[in-house]
Amino acid sequence: MTVPSPEVERAVHQFTTTQLGLVTRSQLATASLGRSQVRRLIAEGRLRPCGIHTLSIPENQGSLERRALAAALDADAAAGGTGDMQHIAVSHITAAGLLITAAGLLDLDGFRKIAMKQPIALTILGGCALRRVDVTVHTTQEWRATDLRRDGVVPRTSGLRTVIDLAGLVDDNDLGRALDSAERDRLLTVEMLHRCMARLGPRRGVRQLRRVLDGRPDGGIHSVIERLFFDGVRARDLPVPESQVVMRADGRTLARVDFFFRTQRLVAEVSGHRTHSLREQRRADAKRARELLLLGYEHVEYTSDELFDDLDLVLDELAKHLAMRS
Repeated sequence: MTVPSPEVERAVHQFTTTQLGLVTRSQLATASLGRSQVRRLIAEGRLRPCGIHTLSIPENQGSLERRALAAALDADAAAGGTGDMQHIAVSHITAAGLLITAAGLLDLDGFRKIAMKQPIALTILGGCALRRVDVTVHTTQEWRATDLRRDGVVPRTSGLRTVIDLAGLVDDNDLGRALDSAERDRLLTVEMLHRCMARLGPRRGVRQLRRVLDGRPDGGIHSVIERLFFDGVRARDLPVPESQVVMRADGRTLARVDFFFRTQRLVAEVSGHRTHSLREQRRADAKRARELLLLGYEHVEYTSDELFDDLDLVLDELAKHLAMRS
């Protein structure tokens, strides 16, 4: 087997180290590698095709992020680009599933598993001639600063634009979960959503997004189990609680609680293992419950296991608590 020259190694290394192990044929051409040299690298197993115009180093793993970047590089090369991808963004369900990292990528609750099973979604300014069965190309006629994020290796749509793009593709529950997650992680505000929807006009999914927004509590919902609890309460036709309410007494803040049934003076909280497992946290939760009790509020708490395993039993118990305080 022929050993590549140091110049060839440097040319490949120049791109693959900053592009998740990926490089396009046009990028190699800019580094003065001819077609015969590229063919030899492929034949020797130093690079392998992972798209029409894109190559990968052999040890590269097929994560969602690498698949997304490979598709974006392929689309850029198809349009004659050399890797700047200024007119391309990973979007829709793919963008919703990208992991959060120091590079600033996105991950909306529950969407990574969905995204892993679907073609990579790209949105391209003005369209593109790329044709791949594992890539879905969407077209836009305009990019705004609020639509894009260029703070990582993978060019992607912002949390704001991603949620709007999901409307019309997913059901109300999934869209509500994406909205909750994006708002919790400060990727958008409801005001930003309304402004963006007004700018985009009567596009697909806007009616659904408005319906989901109208059905949310004013304080927002911050987790999957909060969404499960809230939707269950509404389905039972129980009093609709306020969410993420700051409880105060004697001029000081006691806590921010998940749900507050104001008329019944009942606080309901839902807890996951990760956020409520530390001994210090359990001690603080118990103290908070005692303080609320002294102020005349009833405090109930349900774990994620209870909500996922037997939501009906939880709602039956909650209904009794509410009835006793009505």
